[in-house]
Amino acid sequence: MTTITLKIAGTIADLFDDEVVSLTKQRKDMQDLGRLFADFSQPFTIPATDVNNGIFTHWYNLDIDDPYDAHGKADAEISVDGIVLFTGTLELVSCEIADHQPISYEVIFYGETKQILTEFGEDTLRDISYGVELTLTYTNMVSSWSGSYLGGSVVFPVFDYGGRSDGAMQYDISSNAVNSIARSDSAPVKYNELRPAFRLSDVLESIFASIDYQIELVSDLETEFDALYMLPMEKEGYIDLSFDGTWSMIRESVTLPDYTPPAINPGLILTSYTTEVSDPSGAIDISNGIFEVQANGQHVISITFEDATRNAGYMFWRVFDVTNPNTTTDLVWDSWIVPQVGAGSNTRTFTYTRSLTAGRSYRIKIWNAQGNAMTFTSITWSCIQAPLLPPSSTIERADVMPDIKINEFIGSLIKSFNLVGIPERKQTGGGTIVNNLKLYKFDDWIAEGNDVDVSDQVHTIKQIIRKQPFPERIELKHAESEDLANVSWRDAFGRTFGRVVYDNDGDDFTGDPIEVESPFAIMPPLRMMRVTGSGVTNQYTDLEVMPFMDAEGKAMHIPLSLWYLSGYESVNDEWWMENDSNTPTLQSSFPYFRAWNDVPVGSSDQTIAYGYEIAPSNVVVTDTLYSRTFKKYLDTIFNPKMRIIEVDMYLTIAQWLTLKLNDTLVITGRAYQIESVKYNVITGKASFKLYTSNERVRPIPTFTWGSGIMSVTWDTTPSPSDLTLYNTQRWSTLSGYKMKSPNFNTIPNAVMRNDAHRQKSEVLHQTNCMEIIKNTTTTYSSVGTTFVDVDSYDGEEIQQGKGFDFDLTNGEIIANESMIVHASASLEFSHDASRDIIFAYLIDGNETGFENFAERKAEHLNLIGTFRIDAGQTLTIAMKLATAHTMDIDVDAVHFVVHEI
Repeated sequence: MTTITLKIAGTIADLFDDEVVSLTKQRKDMQDLGRLFADFSQPFTIPATDVNNGIFTHWYNLDIDDPYDAHGKADAEISVDGIVLFTGTLELVSCEIADHQPISYEVIFYGETKQILTEFGEDTLRDISYGVELTLTYTNMVSSWSGSYLGGSVVFPVFDYGGRSDGAMQYDISSNAVNSIARSDSAPVKYNELRPAFRLSDVLESIFASIDYQIELVSDLETEFDALYMLPMEKEGYIDLSFDGTWSMIRESVTLPDYTPPAINPGLILTSYTTEVSDPSGAIDISNGIFEVQANGQHVISITFEDATRNAGYMFWRVFDVTNPNTTTDLVWDSWIVPQVGAGSNTRTFTYTRSLTAGRSYRIKIWNAQGNAMTFTSITWSCIQAPLLPPSSTIERADVMPDIKINEFIGSLIKSFNLVGIPERKQTGGGTIVNNLKLYKFDDWIAEGNDVDVSDQVHTIKQIIRKQPFPERIELKHAESEDLANVSWRDAFGRTFGRVVYDNDGDDFTGDPIEVESPFAIMPPLRMMRVTGSGVTNQYTDLEVMPFMDAEGKAMHIPLSLWYLSGYESVNDEWWMENDSNTPTLQSSFPYFRAWNDVPVGSSDQTIAYGYEIAPSNVVVTDTLYSRTFKKYLDTIFNPKMRIIEVDMYLTIAQWLTLKLNDTLVITGRAYQIESVKYNVITGKASFKLYTSNERVRPIPTFTWGSGIMSVTWDTTPSPSDLTLYNTQRWSTLSGYKMKSPNFNTIPNAVMRNDAHRQKSEVLHQTNCMEIIKNTTTTYSSVGTTFVDVDSYDGEEIQQGKGFDFDLTNGEIIANESMIVHASASLEFSHDASRDIIFAYLIDGNETGFENFAERKAEHLNLIGTFRIDAGQTLTIAMKLATAHTMDIDVDAVHFVVHEI
């Protein structure tokens, strides 16, 4: 007969003769670092004997003042036939009382608890060390773009964080350029305008090192996390590198000895302080009580005497120059008659405004005029106002981290990358035993398991086969962001950039939807607009200066965003950045940070987006975050052929100890994955919940770019959920499928909200606005793939200010001066619905890049755009077909409005 022994806190506990102790393993714990334990038991009971009452110090007795801590953990071990097989902790759950006497205790055993996330407590990303501090210089920033600064662990993206007073960065080569990085004499990029991004693998290494864990990224997870950079922001705008010379220090429990006249009164010089309250500039030294002035200028000094001895009479103090302590150079000489008992407060603050010279050092001396002894609870010496000091060029990495709890960040990261964590004790090459956490992609963890044939051990009397409940839908996405690029994308396409929606194909019996959201924002690419010498804005640079601003041009706080350093490439549009000597330096290359890992993007590259998106090079990357981390797993879960099998079998203790949750159990030739297992330690009976591991076969798409359309063909007919998954739609009932194609030139640039180019003239005090309308239908015959202007308007509705004229016949709004304008139009039209139509704004017949796409059945469309227009230039609305063809289009009504911003 098998004998089981339970030891609690070193004492062997009494057990019921027929008590069953069952241990449980379940897969879901492997993906929750807050719940990683090797085994845990179902609740079981032990008798309330004298031995057990002693272990729990009679916890049931409510009159005991210092009871057993039921919320704490007691060391415990389980032995079978005298051999210790399981070590861990025990939780006391309850005690049953009958006739005022304890009967039994309910307990739970946990095998070697590894609740890793709880070890971070309330710590945030700002509370740990990430290695050496950063030196923010031009040289280091440029070297980071080629991976040379600090071994490639830190990079500095050239982004616009919205900190310029004149608005967004511009690429303006004209002579009146404002805020432009395209001219050395305008506004080159400065080192203090850029922020650091950190290699993701290094961030994780620092985080787990703070709780004495090494981290091991298994298989290609290390390669992936080495290639990704996390850009943290502690606040919106630029890093605050400036600081002032304010400070404060406290001396506790101060005693001033008495003295007997006519001896010289020695007083007391405060040569040390107890506590440094603050000192960002290093102005004070509490070990010697000295304040050294850091910058020339006006300072406001305060001294607080707390709980001074009453009836002590006059006390005096001076703040003197340490290097020249004679009274003629004293900074302060003052006195106070300490009130008698009941005559007023014996705590008082004195404040002084003085103009100080950098480099001077000062201390405080106090004395009593009558020679009386005095005591103070504390004396606080502070500088509450000081000049700003030159900006620091060094920062700690933690200083730019957002105030996010580490356990929340890591938990979200684990879920969003579908990772599994395995804690272990590992021996290093030097023989040291260390805590190690192995992180796997789920598929890699499964692949590392063993095939175990248990056909002969299955108890065949009773088996249950259940269906797998499908969630209504699963949505995988990155953190929502209200930045200009993401908002513009959502406005254009009605969905979040890079998301995946995994539908269940309309099954009637479904569970609740599941949403996985990463802690990071990602952004669609956005090209910077170029303003040419003639003021035309219909060209775009090859620079991707991402705007961390909202639709109104205000700086945005995006706590965490994720990027690839996609390449440091030569560009046609050279730009300027100030070097370490503040001299503008021409840059002929640009560091690209994107959601894709290459420039230009190829179909075989990777993306951090979950979803399938058209890259700027007009290819669709199928190696997405979804395909790398979730596809196989979800295709197994959502396979209609999948079944859940509940089956019992018998295992030896040795088999239980070696069983891993990623093992594949083979029963009569069929493979099963383990969901959970409950094991009776005494009888050896193991109750498994298994599932069939067949991966669903989905249709495979092929993407082809042509004539401005990303067409999609499939190897088999796609279901509605396949179309949703790949962001595709039916092109027509006969022709096939397509993706809704983004035009990266039309996503609004931050220049739209910038007022830096407004002309400094009387017209700024007016609102220039023009609206022309068309109510009479005009037929445009045989419209093809060349733009045709919409003309023959009926009249003007609004003409305010002198900034615009119009030509109704040609459908033109004419600028009388240079300005930034916003245009909006509403169009109604009809056609034979055989082709898609593109409507666009043209300046002097040139495309502005602002256009909208009318699908073949559409009869209404809104068109917006913001651009610079110069005096004498004309703005029109034009249309053409998206693909090679011709057809007649009737334009029935147009409202065309332009106003200065």
